[in-house]
Amino acid sequence: YLNADYFFGGRMTLDTAGRRASVLGIPRDLLVVIPVASAHTVLDRINAANVLGDLAQYQGGGIALVRATVELNLGIRVHHHVVLDFVAFERIIDAVGGVDLDLPEPLVDHSYPTADFRTVRVALPKGKQHLRGEQALWYARSRSQSSDFSRMQRQQDVLKAVQRRAAQVDTLLLLPVLWSELRGAVVTDLTLGETWSLARLALRVPEGGVSARTLDLDFVSRATVNRDPFLLVPNRSRIAQVVLELFPDEPAVAIAEWEP
Repeated sequence: YLNADYFFGGRMTLDTAGRRASVLGIPRDLLVVIPVASAHTVLDRINAANVLGDLAQYQGGGIALVRATVELNLGIRVHHHVVLDFVAFERIIDAVGGVDLDLPEPLVDHSYPTADFRTVRVALPKGKQHLRGEQALWYARSRSQSSDFSRMQRQQDVLKAVQRRAAQVDTLLLLPVLWSELRGAVVTDLTLGETWSLARLALRVPEGGVSARTLDLDFVSRATVNRDPFLLVPNRSRIAQVVLELFPDEPAVAIAEWEP
């Protein structure tokens, strides 16, 4: 996922035999049990797990607690992680020459946040666009005229566009250069060799072989908990079903039992 304001969280898997990939988008306001310690859990938004992990000195840090939280609440085992900041996101897209997207409506954001904690106006017209890294970030990150659910859909559209573009250029030749340039902007437990292997597999997946879903209002319900009116309570039976559909080959993981 991309950090800073945690605008995207998700889980991706690659099927090496069937040449397919599955992506599940997880909303930042999802109410979950966060296992801060063996005898201590916290009920909070899923995007709080990273900060709580660092504050509690969780073994492996905040990202390790994010992985544990996803496993505990969604029943999905997380084998590896990649964390990008916004600089890395832009530079990766620029490295492949930008991405092509067909925007169903114009994007206009009068208060888009900047790196120096100010805001600027950004805009993209409706229709087919070739977006450089900065523009793609506007499209993926903006929340001014949509919900988090539609934003997650836009983020998945960008990921698919990156995959299409990467298949057209010598992406594998770019990896060593990107790996060197983005060391400070990417946090991962993958080695360069593992990243290269995964990229090679990803490039073999046809565009129609990507199944992408988000945990939208078919899988969660809005609720006020502890006076917080913006939380999303998971429907665990429906989530379990979509997890099984997307990741049928993954071994089952026990899911936390709790009531909001």
